Parts: sequence; C-alpha cells; structure tokens
Amino acid sequence: DDDGDGSVVFENVAAGFYTLTETAAPEGYLANADSQIEVVAEGNRYRISHQAVDGANADDDQTDVADEAAATEEAEQPIDQPAAEGSLTVSARDDEDQPVTGACFALTPRGDEASGPPLEQCDDDDGNDDGEVAFDAIAAGPYRLDETTTPGGFQPADGQNVEVIADQTAPIAVEYRAAEGEPGTLVILVVDDAQAPVGETCFSLESEAATFENICDQGNDGRLNIPEIPAGEYVVRQVETAAGHDLAEDETVTVPAGDAAELTVENPRTGGAEIPAPDEDAADTPTPGDDDAGAVLVVAEDAAGSPLAGGCYAVAGAAVEPVCDGGAADADPEAGRVRLENVPSGDYEVFETQPPTGIAPAFDAVAVTVTAGEVARARFAAAGAEETPEPEPTDEADDIPAIQAAGSGRVLVVAQTDAGDAAADLCVTLDGAAAYGPICDNTRGDEDDETGRILLAEIDPGPYTARIEAPSGISLDPDDAEQPVEALAGETARIEVTLASEETPEPEDEPGTLIILAEDANGDPLPGACYTVANGGETFGPFCDQNLNGDVVVTGVTAGEQEVVQTTAPEGASPPDETEQTVTAEAGAESSVTFSHGAATGAVLVTLEADGQALAGACVELADGQETRGPICDAADGSDDGDAEDGRILIENVPAAEYQLTVADAPEGFTAPEPETVTVAAGETTEVGLTLAADAPTAGTLTILTVSDAGEPLAAACYTLTNPNGTFGPFCDEDGDGDVELTDVTPGEKTISQTTAPAGAGAAEATEQTVTVEAGAGAEVTFRHGAAAATLRITAADADDNPAAGGCYTVDGPQGLTACDDGDNDTDPTPGVIVIDDLAPGDYVVAESQTPAGFQANGEPQAVTVGTADPASVAFTMTAEAETGSVEVTAVDADGAAIETQPGA
Repeated sequence: DDDGDGSVVFENVAAGFYTLTETAAPEGYLANADSQIEVVAEGNRYRISHQAVDGANADDDQTDVADEAAATEEAEQPIDQPAAEGSLTVSARDDEDQPVTGACFALTPRGDEASGPPLEQCDDDDGNDDGEVAFDAIAAGPYRLDETTTPGGFQPADGQNVEVIADQTAPIAVEYRAAEGEPGTLVILVVDDAQAPVGETCFSLESEAATFENICDQGNDGRLNIPEIPAGEYVVRQVETAAGHDLAEDETVTVPAGDAAELTVENPRTGGAEIPAPDEDAADTPTPGDDDAGAVLVVAEDAAGSPLAGGCYAVAGAAVEPVCDGGAADADPEAGRVRLENVPSGDYEVFETQPPTGIAPAFDAVAVTVTAGEVARARFAAAGAEETPEPEPTDEADDIPAIQAAGSGRVLVVAQTDAGDAAADLCVTLDGAAAYGPICDNTRGDEDDETGRILLAEIDPGPYTARIEAPSGISLDPDDAEQPVEALAGETARIEVTLASEETPEPEDEPGTLIILAEDANGDPLPGACYTVANGGETFGPFCDQNLNGDVVVTGVTAGEQEVVQTTAPEGASPPDETEQTVTAEAGAESSVTFSHGAATGAVLVTLEADGQALAGACVELADGQETRGPICDAADGSDDGDAEDGRILIENVPAAEYQLTVADAPEGFTAPEPETVTVAAGETTEVGLTLAADAPTAGTLTILTVSDAGEPLAAACYTLTNPNGTFGPFCDEDGDGDVELTDVTPGEKTISQTTAPAGAGAAEATEQTVTVEAGAGAEVTFRHGAAAATLRITAADADDNPAAGGCYTVDGPQGLTACDDGDNDTDPTPGVIVIDDLAPGDYVVAESQTPAGFQANGEPQAVTVGTADPASVAFTMTAEAETGSVEVTAVDADGAAIETQPGA
C-alpha cells in the first residue's frame, strides 16, 4: 500500500484460483492468515479486516473477506521497495563500566513474520577485541538478543528483546557480573498436558548468586539448555509460552557445580481443556496401515470461510499422533486444512491441540465417524463463524445444490475405478472460454465433498477441453484424459472417468536421525558450527549448533545417501580436514558423521613504528622451538601478510601456543629490537607493537648555490630537502650571499626543490635536482637563473591628451627592435599606447620611425633606462598638421553683372 490509502491493486492477473498472502501487516494490527481467492476476468474486490494488537477489530461491521465481484478501481502498480535496514551495537561492560572482551551474541528475528537463522557476531569480528559487537545492515524489526559465548571470568549475560529501527543504530548495553565458583548447567523441558513439546517459551532464573531474565527457547523445540551458570538453588519463573497454553507455576531447582540439572515443566492448554487419553482397549484398535482405516480432514476457517493456518489437531481414542498444519504428517498441503491418515474405522472426537496463528483456542471437540477408505471431515470455525451443515452428495447431477452465479454453468467430473469404486485424488483443468484449475478432489474449488466427484461451479458458458490428471502410479485411458465439454448457463455438464484399480504402494522408509559432530585434534567437541544437508536434489539447512555442545542433531532425514557440508566452522577452529562429507542415513535409526579440525588457531598482528610513525618494509619470523614461520614481510608480494597497510603484519591461522617473535630483516637505516615472547590464544588476535631505533649514520654537509647566467650570486632563494623519511625545510638564503649551507645531513640520495626564486632573476634552468651526500663529506648543487625581463611603455598624444594612433618607433640599446601601435611587438591594444615586454634591462634610445596619420613628425629621440622593478615609460607629444582651403574671385560691373575676364586679367 505505497500511497497509504488502504487499497492494494494487482493488475493484469490471469483468471484462476490464488492464495492471497499478507506479507506485512498494518502497524498496530495482527497479521492475517492466507486466504484462498478466485480471480475472474471482470476483476474482483476483496476486503481484509484486521484485529488490532490490543484485541479490537479494525472494521467490526465488515466480513473478513467479502467478494464484491466489481471491477477494481485504477491504481498505481505497487513498487517493490528494498527492505529497510538498520544497525545494532552491543556494548559489553562490567559493574564498573569497563569493557568486557571476548563475548559473542546471536540475534534472532521474532514476531509473526520472523524468518531466517540467527545472526551471530563476536567481539573480535571487526579486528578489535574491545567489548563492542556490531550487527550492521540488518532488516529493521524486532529481534531476540542472546549471548552465545561468555567471556572468561564472568557469568552468562541475560537475553533481551531488542528493536532494530530503519536507518538508525540502536545501542544496547549488556552488563556482566563476575563468576562465582564452578558453574553448572540447567536444562528445562516444556511439555503440554499430553506430554508434547511446547515451543516459544521464556524463563527467568533467580538465586542469591545471580539473576537471569528472559532466557528463551531459541530452537522452539521445548528444550532450553542454559550452560555455565553459577551453581546453587534457583527459582525458575516462566514469563512466556506459546499461544493457547497456560504458564507453569514457579519451580525451585538446584544446579550442581560442574554438572547438569534437568527440570520438566507443564504448560496445559488454555482454559483447562484436556485431550482425552487413548482408549484403554487401544491394543485392539487397528494400527495405521490396516485395511480397515480411513482419514480425517480438519478444515479451520474464519467467519467468512477463509482458511486459518497453523493449527494442530488430535483424534481422541485413535492410535494416531497429533498433526499440525503444514507439518510433515499433514497429508493436505493447503493452509487451514489438516489431513490425518490411517485412522481406524470408528466414532471419534477431534480436538484442537494448538489454535491457528492469532486465533483464540477452540475448546469444543468435533465428533466424526471414520469409514474405511473414506475421508471424514471436521470443521473448526473461529469465533463468529456459523456452522454450515455438510451437503449430502448424490450420484445425480440434478441433486447438486444450485448455488451459483446467474448466467454461469457447472461441470461435474465423476471418477471411479474399473472395480466400480470411487477414485480419489483426481485433478481437472478446464481450458476454453476461460481457464479453471487445476482443481483436485476434496480441495479448494471442489464444490462436492464426496470422494471421486469434482464439481466446478460458476463456469462461464462455452466450449471447453477438460484435462484429467490421475494420481501418480494410476493409469488413465487416453480418451478419458482429455475430453470436450460444453458449459451451459444454469446447467451442469457431466464427465465420467474410469481409472485402473490402484495398487497398494510400497511402504516408505521410516526417516532417520543424523548427528553431525565437530571435534578438534584431541577428539574434544568444538561448538558453534553450521551445516547443510542435501539429498534427492534438494538442500536443507543451515542447521547450527545452537546449544554450543559440538553436535547438531537433524531429525526426519530421508533414508539414503546424504551430502553434508560445513558452512560455518566452529569458533576459533582451523578449517576441517574435509568441508563436505557423504554419509548414509539409516531408516528409523541414528547415523553420524564427524568433521575433524586441526589445532585451534588464532592470529598475531605486529605493528612497527619509529619516532611515532608507522615503519614499512620489515620482515618478521614466528618460532615455537620446533618450527619457524617466516620470514613474513610487510605487504610484500607472495608474503603471508594478511594486512595490506604499511607498518602492519598480520599472521593468520597460527596454532594456539607460545612463540618467539623476531624481526628478521629491519628496514634500511634501522636496528632490529630484541625478540619478544608472544602467546597465541584460539580464536583471538594477539597484538604486538615493536619500536625500531634508527641507525646513527655519520653526517655530511650540503651547499646549495644560486647564480645568474654570468655566475654571479643571486640572493634570497629558499629550498626544501626530501629523503625516504620525509620532506624538510624550507631552508633560505638569509644572509643574501647566494648560498644555503646545510649541516648534519644523513648520507644518501636527496631531492632539492627551489620553493622561492631569487629576487630580480629570471627563470631557473631546473627547479628540482637530485644530489647524493656521502658520509662525512660535503656535497654541492647549483641552481642557475637567466636575466630577468623588463617592460617599456611608449605613449603618443597631442597637447590635450588625445591619442595619436598608428605610429611606429625604433628602440636601440641592449636589444634593438621596431614596435608599431597595435602591430609588431605591441602587447597593448589601446590606440596611442605601445607596450614592449621581455626587454633585457639597460639604457635605450627611442625614436619615431613612422608618424601617426594627421600629425606632424616628432623627430626628437628620447633616452630611457629599462629596469626589472617597474615598467619604463616614454611619451611623445604630437602636433596636428595645418588644414588648407581655396579662394574663388568673380569680377562684376557697377550693376553687379559678371564681367567676362580676359586671359591674364
């Protein structure tokens, strides 16, 4: 529901039957069980009601699943969003708030949508044994935090419930108490009033020596193993149990030092309802597998007929074990339907031993009569559901209840064996005007509860092809396997199928138990390993050593060859001799396989420094008196160094023992320290810091000269010196004599860089040079500079400072050239201004060689001295040329008339 309007739309869904699963419940409400729905071509609308966590209904006046058979409103396609993630940091502290190192913790998902194995992290997983354990980038939600490894010298820590919030890091503090005396072990077994194991339980333990809160059944198998707790008398108080059961009364138990105590507590079903004990004459009751046996199909539904998953049921008085929805013994794969096989013929009562998920327990039993070869039905309805009497099917289609949508038809498939008996477990698919199925006998979509009859209702009228699928091992006539059929509005089309008589199948082998052991070189158990088990093309697991006793017990293993793979090695152990082994599981018996590990190992982290700085390039050796490992060199190719950082050498997979650590090869210029004794502990990283002293070399001297092209000293330059130990300086010519003297220079190659050029000088031929200083000797390096360039500025203007553009001028002196306004050698675009760059300093004479247009010539040369400090200037004042015109003379008489003149007049 991305837009938060309470509606979720699935578009482009093919018509047919589907299971609707709620993958995330609205905040503050309980999750709903799966619903079986039918999608029609016109579209459907389903309303899902929710119950608040506090017990109130989200919509009391609505049916749980109401089919309104209306076209869905347009809505945006749901967009898959990545699962929100957060982090958790566990800080282990003693009663003085000091870090406690060496702990390991398991983080187990909890809640209605909990799934996946526990996540385990240890203090040193991040390379720092500092009392901080981090769980990074884990899915947001509720978890259970339990200690899996107790630090030495401390009592086990209490478990606690934690919440991981998206995009946040939750800090969790765990306080440790010092251990008192030799510890013991307490095993708590939880059973119901039928002595069946009860999972989902939690307990608190109280004694004078210690108190433990919220210790929970991580495996949900009815067994809590609580090791390494202080010996003494405890009050055991149950604080949580599975839905539908009562908490046990407080018990007192004594935990012996160095031994184990076992306590069994009973959690009766809520309300005091009991499962009747088997009939005392059960010895005369036919055992499962007798010919005189049938089956019981339990259907659990809510008020709207939607299935309720997760329940468990028992048949009182029959030699049949209770069966849970979706469990190994449930012969019906659909949620909310539990089929108990091989129930001897007779009258019985069916009891609910565990209610469906999120549903209140049902205290009333359902009476059934089991007939050989048939299926008896028992319906358990949630509060508010009305019991609907089962229809009495007949052999005639006309007697089928006519409850169907107007304008639709029905198809009835009747199957029998060649002996005339009803044939069970058939499935049918209709393809034609629409698609229906596959729908199987006595499953959802079959509107006829009688075995051997499949009724498909509300079929769109039109021609269809009916495809019949027989149970495995049963032959079907090809003419019967695919038949044409016409669905007519308001009528029921009938198809008859005959199957060969079913042969009695060979009994399946009883499953066995596989015990997987992890041992060290001495045959002692190694805790904390995980494994997968593969057979028949399927892989199961991982199965982990949650009790930390060195073995993993896998029950219900199919008899035959198994491939067992160790996916997580025991804590602190070296890799096993073989990570994958083959073992044959015996039917109905225990089989075992052992993974052998070499000596437990740890690691050694060597850090090397000199003068407070990391020192690279060393090689070390590790010896135990019999063998020497190394030399192992710092970050060298082909080396066993497990740390790529300079000055750090990580030696991994070191058997736990005492060693001599030696610097076998010190970096040039340094002296190796004395060997050190190092103790390596299993599963831990031992850190050793080594400080190397620099050799005392004989110093030399270095003179740096700064000169001009003519060899004359140039003052005020500065330089830096670089060697393998770093860069030093700057060193400056403070007395202005053109040289820099360096004393006490260590021998070796040095790089000299000019950082400040001398005043008034041109560019240096090189700004960086290499020189070698010999021990006890002097070395010299020279930096040579050319002459500095100068600038001359020539301006031409009249007396009113108006520019006289376009002139050219000769410049004679240390250099000779001609510069024209906005032409050759002029770097300034301003009219009447000529700027000449890169002139050699000295005395020059500047003369006009081309007069600007409209001005009189200025023939007076000018002298100027050009230096490097500021540009020199020469100004030419120009005079404009005089303007000329003409005079016309006309001769007139006294009357003003023009007189024609004679030539020469």
